[in-house]
Amino acid sequence: MPYMDAFRYDIKAGPEVGDEFYRHYCNLDLGYTVDKILESIKYTKDHGKHIEILTVLIPTYAPSCTRSVLKTARWIKENLGEDTPWHLARFFPAHEFNKPSLKTPDASIDYCANLARTLDLKNVYAVKDKGCDCLNPKSKNSCCCCGD
Repeated sequence: MPYMDAFRYDIKAGPEVGDEFYRHYCNLDLGYTVDKILESIKYTKDHGKHIEILTVLIPTYAPSCTRSVLKTARWIKENLGEDTPWHLARFFPAHEFNKPSLKTPDASIDYCANLARTLDLKNVYAVKDKGCDCLNPKSKNSCCCCGD
């Protein structure tokens, strides 16, 4: 921490629904909870570091539901401040989650970003990149990183 000024954290699933999501989809140890992840983020902020948050919204998964987005927005406002940048990003199906139905619609990202702004978060960004599956040689999408 003494050598870095800024940190970007992923909150894949926020308060209330996060533990099960992290256990099932991220293979986190049962002793590691969303509360510990959030404590780490708050610790960093409390030590004067710049924080940015990224949340990928996955349709049909509880962490992406309106209630979860609102709970995460409230947590960010109460613990990190209303000026904290929060990037709400599209999920693009790839690798083991390669189900076209899981691609996040633009309208969902916009809706969640606007919802977070109603709680007076000032720097909420709707990230709607095209996505790609760079590791899949059969992918018809060009690489979002290098354009190949």
